[in-house]
Amino acid sequence: MTRALGILTPDKGQAAEAVEVPVVPEPEIPQRPPAPPPESPRTEAAGYAAALECVRLVIAWYNRAIYLEERSPSPDRERLDSLVSERRACVTDRKYLADAEASEVARMSLVYGRKLRRLLEECPAEWGASQLTDGINGPASSSMRSHSF
Repeated sequence: MTRALGILTPDKGQAAEAVEVPVVPEPEIPQRPPAPPPESPRTEAAGYAAALECVRLVIAWYNRAIYLEERSPSPDRERLDSLVSERRACVTDRKYLADAEASEVARMSLVYGRKLRRLLEECPAEWGASQLTDGINGPASSSMRSHSF
C-alpha cells in the first residue's frame, strides 16, 4: 500500500481493503402545513369592493349624523366632536384599505359591516334607515338599502 495525500491506496496487484462506512440517518425536517391557495385576483377584488362599500356606508352614516347634529336646534358640541373624530378614523381606514393584505381587507369588511349594523340599529326613528343611504351612489348602494341590517 502506498500513501498519497493521506489516503491509503492499494499497490498494483493488491486487493483493496473493505472499509465499513457507518450509516448516518437523515435529519428529520418538520413538515410545514400546506399553504392555503392564493386568493384569486377576482376574489381579492370582490373582497376589497365589499370592504370599501362597508367603510363608505359608515362614513355616509357619520356625514348624515354630523349634518343633522349641526342643524339641530341645540347642537351637542361633545357629540359633534365625537362624530367628526369617528368619521376621520373611517376616512383614514379607507385610505389604508387600498394597500392592505387580503386578510386585513376581510377583517375590515367584518368590522365595518358590524359597525354599520350597530349604527343603523341605534339611529333615531326620525332619521329612518333609508335616509342614511339616500344620495349614496355606487354598485352596492341600492342593494344595501333593500336589506335590513
